[in-house]
Amino acid sequence: MGQNNLTCLSLAVPEEKENLLKQQLKRPSTLTVGSTPLSTPRTTPNRSVSPLPRSRALPSPSRRVHRIRATPPKFYAIPHNRVAEEGETVRFQCAVAGHPDPWVTWDKDGTVLTSSSRLTITESEDLRVLEIRDVTPQDSGLYKIILENDVGRIEAAARLEVISHRPASARGLRARSLSPRPAPAPGSGLWSTSVRYGSSARLFYDIRSVPTPFLKWYKNDVPIEDSAKFVTSHDGEVACLMVKDVTFADEGSYTCVAANDNGSIKSTVELKIIEEELAPRVTKAMPKMLTAVEGNPAELRLKVTGRQPFDVVWMKDGCVLPDCDEFRQSCENGSVVLTVSDPYSQDSGWYTCEVFNVFGETSAKCQLVVHGKYSRSD
Repeated sequence: MGQNNLTCLSLAVPEEKENLLKQQLKRPSTLTVGSTPLSTPRTTPNRSVSPLPRSRALPSPSRRVHRIRATPPKFYAIPHNRVAEEGETVRFQCAVAGHPDPWVTWDKDGTVLTSSSRLTITESEDLRVLEIRDVTPQDSGLYKIILENDVGRIEAAARLEVISHRPASARGLRARSLSPRPAPAPGSGLWSTSVRYGSSARLFYDIRSVPTPFLKWYKNDVPIEDSAKFVTSHDGEVACLMVKDVTFADEGSYTCVAANDNGSIKSTVELKIIEEELAPRVTKAMPKMLTAVEGNPAELRLKVTGRQPFDVVWMKDGCVLPDCDEFRQSCENGSVVLTVSDPYSQDSGWYTCEVFNVFGETSAKCQLVVHGKYSRSD
């Protein structure tokens, strides 16, 4: 008869290991059915917060930015040689540029000049002026202006000739006596002279006698007294009447009467005033306002009459403009032109043109407005 023999194998587990196994197999009380133990690796990685949408700023339209670079001094107008009579006021002036602004030194025959009671040195925007009042023959010489800044040096010179008295000419009369006599010696008879409107007329009369005569000047038989308008003088040999800032009202007959105990004589000169267009004068001005579109050349033009050559200075908002590709300048046959070849909005502003020569100066203004040119791509 067969028997099923069951064999039971029992293992002896030490008590300490048995307790350890029970602790490892025991489910933590905080877990519920279907949960994953904390020790189990997560299959889904942690995610960071999604980034916020960023606004994309469109680049602003490109603008040209002017950077002021250091530039050496430069003359846009230089002083000119002058011939003046004693007692006149002489001005040497020039227009300059450079960055940084150049400092200025004036000298005469190598001696540095400083301001005094008769000599004035002034600076106004881009103009540099040396003024000498009541010039004398000792003021004759070579006058030089020196410009200098951190990046360069430049100079210009002009000569001044001062004459004591001018002989018979278009500006005055000199009636010459023959020789010293007890009675006043008469000079030449009736003369006429012409002077330019606005200038000073000087009438001369040579008179020498013993004793010294008493002198009196008349205009159209009306006595002339010393004033801001009329100045008389006599150095013992030459009598002079200066008529300042003549106008058409100063035309007429001027008579000098010389008298002493031995008798009297007189001489008369006819003064005529002429209006010559020697100083610059604007005959056709620029428009008060000129508009342009970015990229399209803009032209500022004016007409000027007067004795040439002219010195021309263009300025924008008080700053001298160079003659370059961007600001082309020309002056031909009385037409003074500034061409802004490639204008843009920053070129808008007030443009001033100054024109001058040895007889005077004039100026004109224009406001340039540059509108932007916009383009859009679909």
